[in-house]
Amino acid sequence: MSERAHSPAQQDVLIYDGDCGVCQWAASWLKRRDKAHRMAILPFQEIDPADYWPGLTVQECARVVQFISAEGRRFTAARAMFEALRRLPFPWSWLAALLIPFSPVFEPLYALFARHRFRVSAWLGLDACRPR
Repeated sequence: MSERAHSPAQQDVLIYDGDCGVCQWAASWLKRRDKAHRMAILPFQEIDPADYWPGLTVQECARVVQFISAEGRRFTAARAMFEALRRLPFPWSWLAALLIPFSPVFEPLYALFARHRFRVSAWLGLDACRPR
């Protein structure tokens, strides 16, 4: 999903589920590789999502990851993750460039993962998602 709005963000923002073990791991992984600090990587539990995108709700953020570019574009789910990768240095930016055109193929896989992320987190020994 891609939308345009006038974003108040001064930099790219990735909003993720801070209660999910896999999401926490992915956010930490991205932060370690974002040495230029191009992205703010924030759990939705600690912010008001509407401050980053007009009308963005906690419920939407709890359902799928959100990426809001400094240019004012919003991406969700798999495409949001590919956009985050695109902001990282080589080889991640290169990998994202290859994957972005195939985002629609990854969306059903992302939806399946998102529905079962609490189980995946527990299976991997990460902090399991809190039931909602």
